[in-house]
Order: sequence, then structure tokens, then C-alpha cells
Amino acid sequence: MSEQRSRVHCQETGNTEGTFNGTGGSSAGTESYNRTGVAIANGISATGTLTFEMQAWRTWGGTACDQAYNYINNNTWSITVYYFIPGPMLYASSTTTQGNTQTIQNCDGSAEMVGVEVVTTGSTPTIDLTAMTIGTAGTTNLAEISAINVYYTGTSPVFAATNLLGTAAPGASVTITGTQTLQMGTNYFWVEYQLIPTLNIGNNFDATCTQVTVAGTNYAPSVTSPAGNRTVGACNPAPGGISSNLQTWFDANSGTVGSPVTTWNNLGSNASITQLTSTNGGTMASNDLRSNYNSIVTTTGGYNGTFHAEVSDRTQVISGNEVTMYTAYQRSYAPDLVFEFHGSTQTSPGSNVGNQWLTWGFRHAGLGTLFSSGNTNIYDNPTMGQSSSNSNFAGLYGSSGAAGGNSTNGTELSYANIGNFDAGGNWMELSIGYWPGFGMSRGVMEAILWDSELSAADQDRVETYLAIKYGITKGMNGTSVDYVSPFDGSVIWDVSANTGFNYDIAGIMRADVSGLDQRKSHSTNGGSVGTYNDIVTMAHGTNFAAPTVIPNDGEAIVWGHDNGILNNTGIVVNYPTDNGEVIQGIFTREWKSQEANSLGTVTIEFDLSSVVGVGGILGSNDLQYVRLLLDEDGNYAVGATSIAPTAYNNATGIIYF
Repeated sequence: MSEQRSRVHCQETGNTEGTFNGTGGSSAGTESYNRTGVAIANGISATGTLTFEMQAWRTWGGTACDQAYNYINNNTWSITVYYFIPGPMLYASSTTTQGNTQTIQNCDGSAEMVGVEVVTTGSTPTIDLTAMTIGTAGTTNLAEISAINVYYTGTSPVFAATNLLGTAAPGASVTITGTQTLQMGTNYFWVEYQLIPTLNIGNNFDATCTQVTVAGTNYAPSVTSPAGNRTVGACNPAPGGISSNLQTWFDANSGTVGSPVTTWNNLGSNASITQLTSTNGGTMASNDLRSNYNSIVTTTGGYNGTFHAEVSDRTQVISGNEVTMYTAYQRSYAPDLVFEFHGSTQTSPGSNVGNQWLTWGFRHAGLGTLFSSGNTNIYDNPTMGQSSSNSNFAGLYGSSGAAGGNSTNGTELSYANIGNFDAGGNWMELSIGYWPGFGMSRGVMEAILWDSELSAADQDRVETYLAIKYGITKGMNGTSVDYVSPFDGSVIWDVSANTGFNYDIAGIMRADVSGLDQRKSHSTNGGSVGTYNDIVTMAHGTNFAAPTVIPNDGEAIVWGHDNGILNNTGIVVNYPTDNGEVIQGIFTREWKSQEANSLGTVTIEFDLSSVVGVGGILGSNDLQYVRLLLDEDGNYAVGATSIAPTAYNNATGIIYF
């Protein structure tokens, strides 16, 4: 029973239950157990034989790991299967979903639009879906659609363009016909647009489903036009626009499959690692405030709850002797076990065996610790540059046996020699959340690896991309460093020009070459998870809840504050404004912004719920009297403009301009 593992696998469905870990520790003997509620064969509707496998193995890597120590006694396990014989199939319900709102590349030939779920009860006799009415409302230009297709994936909730129900020429509303026999339970249909060769960047595509015909009867889905759409961006984006030698790029906003997430697709170019997989899966949080309205995948611990893929040799991922890795994560201390490329002196794969010394990644309690051939360990200050429990990023870069360094939120630390990692002939594993023997729960937004050491200029572009995207102050909060545009390398936040305002920096930006479409932002700096140092959130356009796409590539606005307390100065100033109002009192904290190009109107939200008002009571300000005071030289006594709110709520303390 020492370090034994087992699991049951169903051949017909291909599903495997989670691993059962023996409780014997290092004790000898036999492990016996029962478990219930195993769902690996659920949903089988045809008659026939179900075939189960009991798979067992031992994780200890010593010599006594063979059939004499690791086996299952004959005739000692059984599985009870419960089944029922349902009645005739009937239509139960239908709905339209918007599962994919990711940016469409302007060179994409097709795009998944919406899903249509049709639910049935019963099984015999079956019924057919024969028609579906699809609308294109919300699409900028119908001329960019060459055809509308509907596909069917059975009871699988994953889009696949394999089983075509029917197709039609584009129009405001089209009816697509075909015959598809339905299965018992939820049936998944998918609307796909075939697209012209070159799309206009910034255009939107959307779809609706207003009617399905099942068993000769027309039904309106409960939801016909789900929220969300898809916007066209530049072709083949890369973090910071650095596509050369980009091997792996895992972004929680794109390429995740399953709920929980069991597959994380690689957006990079590496052919040996097309995806990372997790047996138990990770939890997904979308549109999360902690990651600046982006998505997060949180690993669930152990080997099965983390993500990994193996290659037979290091050179399949790092072909030469240079590497750069970045990861964006959620943690208030070092990014231990966030993103690893590790291996063994052995020549055969094995996730829990072998030496741990061929490693490049974020490992150990020291921030950005580098482990490499020869057991070189370099430790950093685990709090360097990290200002929040919400979002941070960290990078490692260098050449084998030469100088290198790391970065935490843009704070750099250099090393004369980062150790050797250019040996080949060993199996290696790329993982998120795992290092042999250690599987942790970590919230990860992004993990990136280049097969080269990026230049300082390229690192600046990558780090600005991560900082803008996740609301992270680049460099140390209060001093910061320049923000370099991932669009063209220009400075979009000049530290010298903005001296005194380098606290809790955030920004909104469009940079197609980076796949950056950050329409709404706030600083994610905060003393604890879910708390934030600043009270400003900015969104593009006039609709704060649904920001519009920034019109042109490279446009941005970045802002920071002077670290003033969140309170009235208490001084009556009576400042006259250019538009004829008199400002009696002003806030202690001031903000400054820097704009790249001209991105048009923005909506700014201030959360004043924690600001002391009348009688010294938090949130008791009467917001109808609050104004946003703007001035180009910072002298509010002369030449300032006051702006009245467009909306406010005295109960919540939220006000918009």
C-alpha cells in the first residue's frame, strides 16, 4: 500500500475518474477501499457492453517498483452500473449561448459565433432537428461573411467544424435546413461564419438564433441574442508583438477547453507542445476584477490538478542555449511553481520520477529562483516589486552558462551566470503549477516562453503588455519605470514627465500586434485579495458596462496618482472654472493621465463608498454636487474645467463622468 495510485477508466466514453491515492503512506500491506458516484460512463444511450479498466501504478522511484510490489489482486474489484429505459424522445428546451468572444484575426478564414443548445428527454423513438433561423444583427459588414454554417457536435460542448447540418448565404436573417437526429439530453449546435480573405480591423461579428424546428414544430430559444460579440484584430498577435521564436503562449482568455478546464491550448508555434492537459482540471474565472477584467485559470493541486505536457528532449522546446519566460499570476508572494520547464537525468517520461535538477522556471520560495543543470540556485527577494495580492507578472531570461536575470513587475535583477541548461538527451516537462513532487493551487492568467533571450527593448514591450492588460504597476509602486508601447515601442507613460504620479498605474489600450484589446481597466494593486488601492476605473466610450472597441491600433491612455489620501483636503478653495462653476473643496488625491494618439471619449468611474462625507461618515457624500476637475497644468485655481457626472448612486457611492 506504499505510495500506490489507482483509477478506473471506461473504454466506451474514454473518461477516467480522478486518481485514488492510497492512505498507507510508506507502510507495507494491501490497500482496500470503495467509492461511489463515479460518473465516467454517464450518458451512454446505446445497448451493448461497457468495458472498464482498473489502472494502478506506484509513484516511488526506487528499485522495488515492479509487479511484486505493485498489483491488484484478482477478482477483488467490481463496478455497479445503474441504468434506465426511457420513453419516447421529446423536445424540452433550447437556448443560444455566446461562449467565444475572443478577437478574430483579420486573416482568419472562419470564426465560431454562437452555440445553440437543444435539450431533449426520452430516447425512443428519436426526433430530428430540421431547421434553424440565424440572424446577423451586430455584424458591422455582411460583405465580410461568405457563408453561414451550422455544425453539430452531439452531446459534446466543444465546438468542432466536422458534422455540417447546413449552410446558407449571408443575410440579415437566414434559415439553414438539414436533418439531424437528436440524442437524449443536451445537443450542441454551432453557428460559424466563413469569412473573406482580409477583414477590417475593429469590425464586429455577431449572430442570433431566433427559431429551431424540432419534430416538425417551430420553437423560439429562451435566449436568442446572448451578450457579447467578436471583434477583428491583427493577424498572428504575440505578447508585446514579439512573435519570433515564440514557442509557447498560454492565455486564460483564449484556448481553454472544458469546465473545469482540462485542456489549455498553446497559442505559440511549438509543434511538440500544442496543449497542456490536466486530469482533474482547473477552475476558470472570467471577467475577474483581480485580473483587470481578464480570465484566470486556477490549478487545483497535486499532479492531476495541474497542467503539463512532456517532450522527449529539451531541444524540442529550447533548441539553442537561450530562453525567456514570463508568467502573469495571482499571488502576494513569489511565483513558486507557476510556470516550469523541468526534467530528469532519465531518458523515459515519468511525471513523478527522477532527478529534479534540469529546470528552468519559477521555483522555490525565492522569487524567480533559477534551477538549472549543475544545481545552480539563485534566490531573489520574494517581495521585490510585488505590490498586491491580485495580479503580478514575473520574467526570467538568459543564456546558458552566461549572464541573465529576472524581472518582477518590471523591477530587474541581473546575474553574472545563471547556470547551464543546454544539455540534451533528457525528457522534459512543461507545466503550470507543478514541479516533480510538488503540485500547488495557483491562479494563472498567462505563461509565455521564447526560444531566445529577448533584448531589453523587447522585454519592455512584453512587460508593458502584461502591465496594461492586468492592471499591474510596472516597476516599484511610487517610482515605476517607463511604459513602452507593445504597438510601436514608443513611450506611453513617461516616468520623468509624470514625476509624483507613479502610484497604482493603469491604462486602456489597443495593440493588435500583441492581441491587446483592453477597453476597461483599473489598478489591481491592493493590500489583499479583492481589495484595491485606487478608486478609479476607466472604460472606452460612453457605456461603462459595455466599452466599445478603441478606434485605431496603438491608441492608449495611461494614468497614475500622487498617493494622496482618499479624502477632502478640508480647505474651502472657491476655485472658479472656465465653464462658470465654483469649486468649494477639492480631493487630496490627484490623478494624471498621458494619452497616446487620440482614442476619443472615455467613461471614468470613481468609487467614493470609502470616502468620508458629511458628519465623518464613510460614503455619505451627496454625489450630485461632485464634479470632475480637469486642468492641463495642474493649477486648479486658474483655468480648470469642471465636468458634471453622467450618473451616480448615493447608496453605492459610485459616480461616473
